[in-house]
Formats: sequence, structure tokens, C-alpha cells
Amino acid sequence: MDNSIIALFVADVILMAGIIYVIMRSRGKSAETAADAQANGSSAEAPRFTQVLKDEMNSLRNMAVELEKREAAIGLYENDIEQKRKRLDAIIKKAEEAAKDVEAAGASRLSDDVYLKAMKMMNKGLDPEDVKKSLGLLNGEAELVSALRNYRA
Repeated sequence: MDNSIIALFVADVILMAGIIYVIMRSRGKSAETAADAQANGSSAEAPRFTQVLKDEMNSLRNMAVELEKREAAIGLYENDIEQKRKRLDAIIKKAEEAAKDVEAAGASRLSDDVYLKAMKMMNKGLDPEDVKKSLGLLNGEAELVSALRNYRA
């Protein structure tokens, strides 16, 4: 994961915790203020209490807007990561295909070269057993090269 996505996620969690804290705090204040107003028999605190609630609501709205912005940013990062993942998958697939092609071509050339060397060595008069040992051929391979050499001759 990209570090910026992790940072955004952590920031969102902290923001959510702040929202929950503010809500819990405002509930506690509203209960205390209502109890105080009833105990004192005074409604003079009501306008102040209302203003505090409005301020807290505005704060919560601002936090919600910020949270939505960050969610949108995370969505953009997720899309970007998905596009990059698809491009990497395509590159990996092409590289694997190219590696297979190179491997197949190399194996074919290698075996052709070994058999040509064996044929040349036998044409120079070397014994098939010596050719087999020097080139690391199997018994059947050395016999086949020898038979082909004899067939051409």
C-alpha cells in the first residue's frame, strides 16, 4: 500500500474519533446544563446552551465535509493503484512470454550447436564414445549422430 493512503486512513480514523468525542462531550454538557437550569429554576442559560449546541453542530458539519474530501482522495488513490497494478500485470505477462521465447530459442540453438559439433568431431575421425564424453551426450544421441553421419557418407 502506498504510504499516503495509510496516512489518509489514519487521519480519517483520528477525525472519526474526534467526532465521537465531540458528540459524547456535547451530550454530557447538555445533560449537565439542563440539570443546572432545572435546579436553579433559571432559563437564562438556555440561549448560551443553544449557541454552544449550534457551534458544536457547525464543528461536526465541518468535520464531516473534511471526512468526505478525504474519502474522495482515498478513492482516487485506489483507482490509481488499480491502474498501476493492471499495467504491472501486463508488463509481467509480456516479460514471461519473452522469457519463454528466449528460453525456447536458446534451447533449440544449444542442442543444434551440440549436434553440429558432434557431427564435425565424428567427421574428423573421433570415436562416437569420445564425442559423447566430451560433449556430454547420451548414448542414444551419440548413436543417432553417428548413424546420420554414416547415412550421409
